[in-house]
Amino acid sequence: MMPKKKILVIEDEPDYQRLFKTILAAEGYGVVLADNGEEGLKLLEETSPDLIFLDINMPKMDGYEVCTKIRSGEVQPRIPIIFITIRSQVEEIVQGLKLGADDYILKPFSPEEVLARVAALLRKTSAS
Repeated sequence: MMPKKKILVIEDEPDYQRLFKTILAAEGYGVVLADNGEEGLKLLEETSPDLIFLDINMPKMDGYEVCTKIRSGEVQPRIPIIFITIRSQVEEIVQGLKLGADDYILKPFSPEEVLARVAALLRKTSAS
């Protein structure tokens, strides 16, 4: 059976990578993992995912920069992006949303929250 949708997770922490893969794959999503922003942008072009989870704090290129590049680029500039971060200050959440993120999940998170947000965003994009 083909996965329902493909999700790119750009996250530098292996524990969170495993957690996302476990949660999403159990629901039938295809999961592609990237360790940093540069790799994430490369995999975005190669794999054409339906949604991106994007960590903010990463080496080489932070999530804000990755989001900016996606939104201004030619490769899937309208793909849904959900920021994942430990940063909970309102200013940082607002900055992420202004840069073009569609949603925001704070670490630690529950599997139910992740799946509900993915379903809601994919519903929106398939309706448009």
